[in-house]
Amino acid sequence: MDRGSSSVTLPRESDAEDYGGMIKALLMTGALAFIAVAGAQSAPKASAPPTASKTATSASGSYVPLPASMQCSLKDPKLQSVAGENELQIQGGTVSGVACWVVATGPGSARDLPLASNDVGSGGFIRSKTFGTLRFKEMQAANRAGSEHVVFSIRRDRLQPLRAYLMKHDENAAAASGPASASPSVPGVPPVNAPVQTVLSLSYQDIEVGAGSLGETGKLWHLKYTGWRRSDGVKFDSWEQHPRPVMGSDGKPELGPDGKPKFGAAEPIALPQGVGAVIPGFDYGLAGMRIGGKRRIFIPWQLAYGLRGHPGTADHPGIPPKSDLVFDVELVEVTEMPAPQARPAMPPRPVPGAAPPSGTGSSPNTAPAQPPSAPPPPSQPKQPAATPAPPSN
Repeated sequence: MDRGSSSVTLPRESDAEDYGGMIKALLMTGALAFIAVAGAQSAPKASAPPTASKTATSASGSYVPLPASMQCSLKDPKLQSVAGENELQIQGGTVSGVACWVVATGPGSARDLPLASNDVGSGGFIRSKTFGTLRFKEMQAANRAGSEHVVFSIRRDRLQPLRAYLMKHDENAAAASGPASASPSVPGVPPVNAPVQTVLSLSYQDIEVGAGSLGETGKLWHLKYTGWRRSDGVKFDSWEQHPRPVMGSDGKPELGPDGKPKFGAAEPIALPQGVGAVIPGFDYGLAGMRIGGKRRIFIPWQLAYGLRGHPGTADHPGIPPKSDLVFDVELVEVTEMPAPQARPAMPPRPVPGAAPPSGTGSSPNTAPAQPPSAPPPPSQPKQPAATPAPPSN
């Protein structure tokens, strides 16, 4: 039907069927999409497993290592780790607890930290209830059997609360044992009423008490040892790093094809104990050991290399000034000191006035030389000869 320039075309029946099919298809597609979206929103979301990098990022820049005045250790560690460049990369595991103490009072004052979980996270993280997440690394050189030598770090804002927690424990222990004593009683010294303070402390742990006899001071002690810097756990020396030269039947070192001395297996070092042959902390820390015993010694820097430290070399990392040290030692045996080698006798120096040496024909004279005698008195003038008597008649 035409009305002016406009025209309307009515849809045909076949077109209506096509349009209806399209609308149904669109409605069905929309319904399916709505159902899929609703299902996705109602389904529980799967949480991504924590990764070491994510954990490390959340803790980056907020941890500080424990100071030398504090120490912590793991109890019954069952760690899964792989070897890294300088430390064991911890993948996970469990511990039964974490004990910490103030070094000045020794491991006997250790106090357990309340843990939120006994599970160790990837990267060496463990959560406590009071002091946040602790982080630790295990050095390759350490003996993992007892989790010895694990370096701990703590969040910067939790370091002071941990120190106060441990110090308070020490104060409570001291109060339980009785009031703080005044100055030790010394005869002839007037007493003072003030607490006794400790400037430095040498401490040790007997890992294994030897079954042999007690080591005697002044004799030759044969030791196996390993030394670490306490601040970062770097091993700086060990008895295994010092092989002994191979000696020939003539008592001289055997030479190899290159003209250099041959070296055999390393042997325990031999040193006279208690006579100042080594640093004071090492010398004092050995006192009381038995043959077969193993001990860990914690040496403050004042009894180690002091303000000078020890310079490093190509095969020695060196020891910076004011470095606290940790030594593991094993007393293998104790022997007598070797007899001093006799020096060749020097000919006696001649003494003025002394008797000549034997064999010259003169009898020995043991009397001390006499001082030269005084000069003789001047001679008297001679008397004139007597006048002869006159002859008699």
